[in-house]
Amino acid sequence: MSKFHNIDQNSDEWFYLRSGKFTASSISSLFMGKKTKGYTDTIKKIAIEKLSNEPVETEFFGTAYTERGHELEGLAVQEYEKKTFTECTNGGFYELDEWTGASPDRVIEGFNGGLECKCVGYRKFVDYLHDEKQIEKDYFKQVQAQMYVCGFDWVDIAVYYPNYKLLTVRVLKDAQFQESIKEEIETAKTAVNKLIEYIKQFRVEA
Repeated sequence: MSKFHNIDQNSDEWFYLRSGKFTASSISSLFMGKKTKGYTDTIKKIAIEKLSNEPVETEFFGTAYTERGHELEGLAVQEYEKKTFTECTNGGFYELDEWTGASPDRVIEGFNGGLECKCVGYRKFVDYLHDEKQIEKDYFKQVQAQMYVCGFDWVDIAVYYPNYKLLTVRVLKDAQFQESIKEEIETAKTAVNKLIEYIKQFRVEA
């Protein structure tokens, strides 16, 4: 069972808690090819953080779209609460073990479910209007990873674009994929430990 930390996301404490851990977003990268940049960058980041016992980054670095998401997330949550007649609480940080954690955008009060808000640009929003099934396809791995760590039965993905209806898709826990997550993490842990042993050769003691 995961330990829940009721803290502000993107705070110093949040960065340190997630340091050296595979989180929901980085778990998604473990399903890329083992030689892809996404996969190898994740392994490098976890290895360095494990060695240093501190986060590589202590402030949020993102694209224009991720910055947009942070700015609009509160509005997306409000729209979701109105649409579903539910209340949401802080997603904080869920710590499954020393290797794994997740930060859902919100937790749905009174249910064993989470909320993931996506405040996309106009191109992607129009694409989703044409095909809402693509929403689950695009974020399936990420929300399954959240369910794996947090123990949720489901996660609602809420796609928000100002002045238009909120698109919501509920993704249920996929038992088979949950096993795949476990397997990929175990493989990645081996890769991290191997890289740690290699990097340690070059450390200069202060």
